Amino acid sequence: MPSQPDNYLPEVRNQYEALPYPPCNPEDDRQRLALTWLEDLPMINHYCFAGKQSFQNGFRALVAGGGTGDATIFLAEQLRATNAEIVHLDMSEASIALAQERARIRGLTNISWVHDSLLNLPTLGLAPFDYINCSGVLHHLADPDLGFKALRSVLKDDGAIGLMVYATAGRTDVYQMQALMRLVNAGQSDAQRKIANTRDLLASLPPSNWFMRNEAQHHDHKAGDAGIYDLLLHSAGPLVFGGRAV
Repeated sequence: MPSQPDNYLPEVRNQYEALPYPPCNPEDDRQRLALTWLEDLPMINHYCFAGKQSFQNGFRALVAGGGTGDATIFLAEQLRATNAEIVHLDMSEASIALAQERARIRGLTNISWVHDSLLNLPTLGLAPFDYINCSGVLHHLADPDLGFKALRSVLKDDGAIGLMVYATAGRTDVYQMQALMRLVNAGQSDAQRKIANTRDLLASLPPSNWFMRNEAQHHDHKAGDAGIYDLLLHSAGPLVFGGRAV
């Protein structure tokens, strides 16, 4: 299997510039609101603040690695009538542009936009946050522990983090497919060719294949090129936390 580089952050950035994620059409926001489970205010209040958070008094939330904006938009809609502020941080300009258009369509003015890496959080001069969302992001870093420390550096002492990272057992079939596609696409640099190869291989898999048997657990590869690339062709390898793959 081709080895992963020590620092694949530039490749991850390029991936999300070319294929913003999650794939979305901002015009859909005229008809529906995408719900994200880590941003449900009653759940946040219950599990993070013992039911005592009013989400007033300058409540501040950070969406670190906000992509095209699902979590940011959902938070901003729920907090529309408050004086809360949401900061959307992402290293992909293309993803931020889509998120900004969604916010414009909805008339949301409680979002600040930061084009940067979460690794730079300690030096960005952002005030501490009551709540930080970081969903599906840390495993894209060569050193996830460093990313987690960066998040902690801007969290209030009584704040909370909603964190989601991938786990080896639950994604065994995905990691097998990623390893296979690295072999199939060895030496191939064109993203569209890689995607075409992946489509061809998926179409040829027998029902007994581990990924096919577990396909109901994964939907990204059915959501267009960006979904296929994010799920099966991602630049980052398996997440390693504290020296252990998880």
